[in-house]
Amino acid sequence: MSEKILNIIAECLMDKELYDFISKDEIYLKGDKKIEELTIQLLEMDLSKEVHSAVNALINAYMMNCTRYSRLAYIKGFKDSAALLKEMNLIN
Repeated sequence: MSEKILNIIAECLMDKELYDFISKDEIYLKGDKKIEELTIQLLEMDLSKEVHSAVNALINAYMMNCTRYSRLAYIKGFKDSAALLKEMNLIN
């Protein structure tokens, strides 16, 4: 299987299938709730626009990096699985 096809399959599965899987995970849902609570707490603080912007920029940069890391890890796992199946002569 070509690298491009594996990427397309992994991306498609990750967008829908992974979200469905994650949205049922209790630890993930608790983390999501905690983020909501902390966001409200942060918005209620009397921060200057400058500080608020800096905090937002930091969080956004961190989230973009975490998202990319997660996507790469998922794709790598998918490719590793395909390579293992190929090595076992279960796929060409």
